[in-house]
Amino acid sequence: MLVDATLNSLSILIRARPHIANKILNVILNFNPLKQANSPMTPKLRVMVKSMEKTTRSLLVHILKRFVCINPRAGEVLTDLGILKTL
Repeated sequence: MLVDATLNSLSILIRARPHIANKILNVILNFNPLKQANSPMTPKLRVMVKSMEKTTRSLLVHILKRFVCINPRAGEVLTDLGILKTL
């Protein structure tokens, strides 16, 4: 839940501090929710990973909608969204 809360706050941070937006975007694009699951996949852990994946995808969609005209990495976000949907 802490990861989801952090992901939810990143949108506000990107808007408030555009000079660090590329660094935040790099971290989001390199984030893999499955790496957080270092033990056997229990039903509870599976739900937590799915929640992180869904939050990450919605954050990337939000970033894409708001910053597509000013961010040259929009294509990379689209590619990453395609990858996240296959998890």
